[in-house]
Order: sequence, then structure tokens, then C-alpha cells
Amino acid sequence: EKRYLRPDGEVVWGNLTVALMKDDTGRPVGAVGMVENIGEQKRMQAELDQAYEKSLQLEKLSALGSFVGGIAHEIKNPLMGLSNYIAHVEDNIEDADLRGVLDRAQHQVRRIARIVDGVLGYARANDTETRVLDLRPLVADVLDLVRSELTRWSITVVDELPDDPVPVRSNRDVLSQALLNLVLNGIYALREAPRRELRFAAEQQPRRTLLSVCDTGPGVPEDIRRRIYDPFFTTKPPGQGTGLGLSVTLRQLNAVGAELTLTDAPGGGACFTLLLPSAAVP
Repeated sequence: EKRYLRPDGEVVWGNLTVALMKDDTGRPVGAVGMVENIGEQKRMQAELDQAYEKSLQLEKLSALGSFVGGIAHEIKNPLMGLSNYIAHVEDNIEDADLRGVLDRAQHQVRRIARIVDGVLGYARANDTETRVLDLRPLVADVLDLVRSELTRWSITVVDELPDDPVPVRSNRDVLSQALLNLVLNGIYALREAPRRELRFAAEQQPRRTLLSVCDTGPGVPEDIRRRIYDPFFTTKPPGQGTGLGLSVTLRQLNAVGAELTLTDAPGGGACFTLLLPSAAVP
């Protein structure tokens, strides 16, 4: 089996077979060669190999989700105990300075609890039940999950969300996962960017609310944009991306009546916009 280069530049796989021709006395007098085009077989084998690798990857992701979910549940129990102990000491101490320290400790415990809740929401299977949610605390919870990465890459978060509540009707787990995927993609795009900003903005319309997550990275080329929601498509190096994030995100958003669009950000970069059903504050 070998490859041949056609005059037009296309590479063709062929199976070369050569047979020696002999006369009646057994003396070699020539050879007959045949090249069989095996491009289709090679293509099918490559697809099978790729499908096998993807199935292994899915199994690993499924196992990882169960593993992470189990750990998060285990963390929540001692966190609840810590919070109760701190609250008990706060109720029985008169030193104002120490009460301030305990208050800050309680704040950190609650922050860890929010992170664990976010991990649990990401690990477990999502239903399609919707309710009224406020976008502001939901965005804050997602940013808590990636705070260390934002600091590591010196990324500035620009908050252009309204000061008042921004009510939408959605599924909290689905929306949290969608936002987390978009933020992580933004962080990845900004790692080598000269200006590193992640911008959040919301526009409230009569029937829907638009939540935008924009970065100042290199943007998404047109050829990649056409495939960005395809399952297993990724531009990240092996081991750094599964190609499932945006595909799963889009499917889950559609299941709860939401949409996702991609446009160029003003001044350069990518801008993903979540189109969410609006809801009045209950």
C-alpha cells in the first residue's frame, strides 16, 4: 500500500501488486504491475478509527462527570458543617474585630459552596424544566468558578450588565453550563491576545433577553465558524479540547427555548449571544 500524487495535487491511496513473468524455461522475461485504488477503504477505516477514539473519549467524559459529581457531594457536607460552626461562634462572641474575621470566613465558605454547586450542575444530567432566574448572580457564580484562570492570564472582566435584576425564564443548570463553556472558550482565545478583556452585557427586549459574552481575542474565522457547533470539532490541540462544549451547549439551550449566535465583537474578537425568553420578576 502506498500513496500516489496526482497531477492536480490530490493524494490517492493505491495497493500495488507486481507479478514476475517467466518463459517456459523459468527465465524471467518481464513483470506485470497493477495499482488498485483503495482510497475509499482507507477513508472508511479512518472514519472507523476516529469513531472509536470518540467513543472512548465519551466514556471518559461520562466517567469523569460521575467522579466529579461524587466529589462535589462529599465536599458539600463538611462545608455545611463549617458554615454552622462559624455561625455558632459569631452568635457567641462579643469582639467586633473577630466577628469581622468570622464574617469574611463565612463569605469564603459560601463562595466555595457556590463553586461546588456549579460543578454539580455541570456534572449531572440536565432536565428541561424552566423557572425565573436573575442573570446577575448566575454570571457571578460562573465567574467564581474560573476566577483563578482569569487571574492567571491577566484577563479583565468588563461588567456591563444592568444594576437591576435581569429576569429570564430558563433552566439554571443548562444556563450555567452554557455560560461556563462560553467563558472558558473566551479565556482560551485571550491567552495570547495583546488586550485581554471579557465583556458581559444584557439587552432586555419585550419577549426575550440577549446576554452577550464577548472577548478581545483573534475572533473566529469564517471556515471554522461554519463548523463550530459540530460534535467533536475543535481547534484546540489534542488533550485540551473534546469538541463537545458548543455542540452540547447548543442542544441543551434549544431544549429550554433558548438560542445561541456568534458574531464579530466590536473592535475585534468573538461575541457569543444567548437569546433567552424574558420573564417578569416574580
